[in-house]
Amino acid sequence: MKVDRTKVLLAISNAARKHGTNPEVAEMLKNRESYADDVVSSIEDGSYINRLQYRSLTKVNPNGKRRNINSPSLYTRVLQHVFLVLIMPIYKKLDPGIGMNCKDGYGINSSIKNNSVMHKVKKLMYDKRNLHYSLIVDQRRCYDHVTRKIFRQSLKKIVKDKELVDFGVEVTFCGNTFPIGTPTSPVAHHIICLGFDRWLGGVAPFKVRYADDCLLAFETKEEANEAKWRIQNYWWYEIGIRAKTTTCRIQNIDKEALSYCGFVVRRNPEKVINDHDKGYCTVKQGIKHRANHCSKNESWAAYFGIFARTDSYTTMKSIEERMKLSELTKKIKIDREMDAKNISPKDLLGVKFTIYDYDLRKDKNGTANWIKFLIGIPDEKTGKILAREFHGGYSFLVDFIARAEKLVGKENLLPMEDVEIESQSGFIFKDSKNQMEFIDDLK
Repeated sequence: MKVDRTKVLLAISNAARKHGTNPEVAEMLKNRESYADDVVSSIEDGSYINRLQYRSLTKVNPNGKRRNINSPSLYTRVLQHVFLVLIMPIYKKLDPGIGMNCKDGYGINSSIKNNSVMHKVKKLMYDKRNLHYSLIVDQRRCYDHVTRKIFRQSLKKIVKDKELVDFGVEVTFCGNTFPIGTPTSPVAHHIICLGFDRWLGGVAPFKVRYADDCLLAFETKEEANEAKWRIQNYWWYEIGIRAKTTTCRIQNIDKEALSYCGFVVRRNPEKVINDHDKGYCTVKQGIKHRANHCSKNESWAAYFGIFARTDSYTTMKSIEERMKLSELTKKIKIDREMDAKNISPKDLLGVKFTIYDYDLRKDKNGTANWIKFLIGIPDEKTGKILAREFHGGYSFLVDFIARAEKLVGKENLLPMEDVEIESQSGFIFKDSKNQMEFIDDLK
C-alpha cells in the first residue's frame, strides 16, 4: 500500500504524544526521518505485519472492575496512528455526532456544549419537556464480540481502497482479538457503529451514545419499547453484538432520576422551559464516596472538575477546601477565620507578601505545569498575617519555582519574603524578566 510520508511523520508525532519521557520514544523522535522511512517501507512492502507486537496488561478501574489490556509496542502504535491519520477524515465526513467518546472535542464534560454528554442530558431533562420516557441500552462485552470480519465489512462500507481496509484490519486486531486500550480500538468501534448511529436518526428524537452505552428518549413508553427491540435486533443481525438484558431499562423521567455516565439528573415535571429550578444534577454515590476518601492530591482537581458540572455544592466545596492547602495553614500564625481563602493574582499586584509554602505539580512527562501558593499578607488594620492561597498554570511563576527548587531545594527556598508579582504578558515575579538570570543569582 502506498502511503504519504508526511502523514507517517504526523503519525509519529501523534504516537509520541504523552510518552515523551520514554527513552524509546525520545530515540524515535531524535531519528524521526529515518524512522519514517522505515515505516513507509514496511507498509509498502507488507512486512509491517511481522512486526506487530503487543504486551498483555491487567488494569483495575476505581470501581474494582478488571480489564485485560493489550499494550502495543511503539512501532505498532505508530502503525495504528498511521491508520488513524488516513481513516479519520473519511469517518468525520459521515459521522452524525451521536457517538461522543474518544473523539477530539467530544466527551462527558466537553467545553463544546453540543459535543458534551452532560450538556445534552441536562437539555433533555430540563428543556425537552415533550419527551417523557428514556431508554438506556448497552452492548454486552462488545470487545469480545467484534470480529475481523465485522470490522472489515464496516470499513468496506466507507472505504473503497482494499489495501487500506486490509491495513486497518491488521493493525487494529491483535491476532483475532479486538484489543482494549490501543489508539485504534475506540475509533474501530465508532466505525462499526457508524451505520447504527446514522440509523438512529430515524428511530429516536433524542439519542446519545457513549462507547457502547446508548441513551434515547421518547414521548411514549410504547415508542421506547419498540426502539429497544429494534436496537437489539440491529446489533445482533447487523454487527453481531448482543445487548445486555440485565441493564436495559425504560423509565419515566418525569418521576424517576436519570442515571447516565456516572451522573444522576432529576427533572422537576411541574416546571416549563422558561422557569428556574427545572431540575438538578448530582453524581452516583460511588463517585461521591471515592471523592470524599481521595488520598491523592493529583485526583482532587479531577473530582472537582466532575462536581463543578453538578449541583452537589456541599461535596464540591469540601473538595475545594481540601485543595486550598488547609494543612499548610497550620504552619504559620494567622487569623484562623480567614483560613487560606483564595485570592486572585491580579489582586496581589503592588502588594508585598511572604510565600510560606507551595504545592508544585507536574504532568505525566515530569514537567512542572501547575502551582498552588500559600502566602501571608499583613493586615494594615490589625497587624495580623492573613493567609491566602492562589493557584493555576502561571507559566513564569511555575518555571521560576521549579528551577529554584532544583537549584537550592525547597527547604532552603522557603519562606520567600517581600515577594511581589507584576503582569507582563502573564504574571511574573517582579524584577525577574529573565527567569534563568534571576535564578542564577541564587547560586
